[in-house]
Amino acid sequence: MKINSKKEQIKRRIGFLKKELLDQKEKIEKIEKLTKKQIDCNFEVNFWELSEKELDQEMGNRLSMLNEDIDCARLEKITSHRKGVGILIVVFKNIARKILLPFLTPVFEKQKRFNEEMVACHLASFIRFKSIERRLRELEKDIAETNEKQETIQDGIESSLERQKKNDTERKR
Repeated sequence: MKINSKKEQIKRRIGFLKKELLDQKEKIEKIEKLTKKQIDCNFEVNFWELSEKELDQEMGNRLSMLNEDIDCARLEKITSHRKGVGILIVVFKNIARKILLPFLTPVFEKQKRFNEEMVACHLASFIRFKSIERRLRELEKDIAETNEKQETIQDGIESSLERQKKNDTERKR
């Protein structure tokens, strides 16, 4: 009893810590949206420690992020937070963009096609994995049912053998 109780306490604590980490990540994402700047913080995820549901969620989130960033040629408006010289910085950056863009566009297009293929490949792998996982569960269920039937049949055979032995013993008397 004590061991199970300890295990349950540890599981609850791990669940609490995972939820706390997820909450922190969500807060950082909200701050990033508000500031429109990415906060550089590495939350290394040990996939081996995630539950099946958490792993599915993490894979879905990562696929979504890859899909959102598929187009590396997407042009965002150039801005500056500096007063005075900020206008000059923006003008020079826009000029540099117009000069370099024709040379970079083919590279960006090639990268975009590659990114699309990679996201599609990962999505297909994820779908295939879920399909195999579903089939595995069905097979495990079938095996459990077959084992139950086998035990029932075995019990019936043993019962018949015992009755036959009892009948044979009574006949010999």
